[in-house]
Amino acid sequence: MSASPSVDEVRQRLQRHEHYLSMDPNNPRLLAEVIDLHLLLGQAEQAQQTVTTALEAFPEDPYFRFRQSHVWIAQERWEDAAALLSALATVLINPAVAHNLAYAWFRLGQYARAREMLAPLVQDGKAAPDSVVLYLRSLHHLREIREALRVAELHLATLTDPQFLGTVALLYLDDGQLDAARRLSRQAAVAPQRPIESWVVDGTLALADGELDAARLSFEGALALQPRDGRSWSGLGMVNLMQQDLPRAREQLQRAASYLPQHIGTFHALAWCHVLSGDLPPAEQAFEQALAIDRNFGESHGGLAVVYALQKKTALAQQAIRRANGLDAGGLSARFAQMILDGDVPDQDAFRQMARDAVSARIGNVAQKLVSNFLR
Repeated sequence: MSASPSVDEVRQRLQRHEHYLSMDPNNPRLLAEVIDLHLLLGQAEQAQQTVTTALEAFPEDPYFRFRQSHVWIAQERWEDAAALLSALATVLINPAVAHNLAYAWFRLGQYARAREMLAPLVQDGKAAPDSVVLYLRSLHHLREIREALRVAELHLATLTDPQFLGTVALLYLDDGQLDAARRLSRQAAVAPQRPIESWVVDGTLALADGELDAARLSFEGALALQPRDGRSWSGLGMVNLMQQDLPRAREQLQRAASYLPQHIGTFHALAWCHVLSGDLPPAEQAFEQALAIDRNFGESHGGLAVVYALQKKTALAQQAIRRANGLDAGGLSARFAQMILDGDVPDQDAFRQMARDAVSARIGNVAQKLVSNFLR
């Protein structure tokens, strides 16, 4: 088969092989070829039918069992794939088996197991580019940013794969190395299939620079590739929050929170969206959710103090202000809360402008606040 066959070429080859297979139904080479061609065309159900036939004829064949794992991965049956690949890994010492097992664990959120499976390959220099990328993404999810960058920088001189470049760009972004993030994102962006990380990096940097229309286009580009990407929904929600489209921002930030249940920054943005809408009970709930993730983050206490102050819960507001100042003496939210208690905010419109200023400040100070909070 050619390195990059067209869809028509793959279909024609599949048709020929299915014809041959009808005359020799237990031919292992033909069975394997038909399975692979169905998968190449995205035809998981047809591939499963042929796998079933193959395993009935060759029940212990490890390569047909490996192809069964391919089908389950295509069907997003991650637990089934992981169980099968775990068994296969004891009899097939093969980098492809290790990669697929790591990928199944990654999709199950078991990032440490994915890292452990790929580490020997990466350390020996035997890993394919897609395995290096998966290893870096696993480290990223484990918040081992510096280790991921150490490994990535060993490959920067030789790997030009756009997925690799985009992944490293996002690592640099979350490490606060914004110039490097921008440079690698631009390199990845010229690929025919631009990686999602490049869209996210460009969107975040544009948001930080106040280029809201550019940020929107980037986050929408990311979501076209991966509709369940929480970072992109969060970024898009922040764009609409800054543009004062509060209903749309609320919807997008709520969706982001469902995909990023441990992301403090998204709950903060959602809480401020509720505050600006005058919906104080859900604002209080969002700040409480942020505190449930990390009770030692001053802005969460400060935001809660604002909500208490607006609800005229003076004692609770003062208590939250003290906690916020104890954790971050320069916190803007705690100062807002104290102003409300002191009667220094003349009306709701003025307060809403100050709240927008607080959100703007957090977005503009990307190197110190927003970017680091994407990992919280």
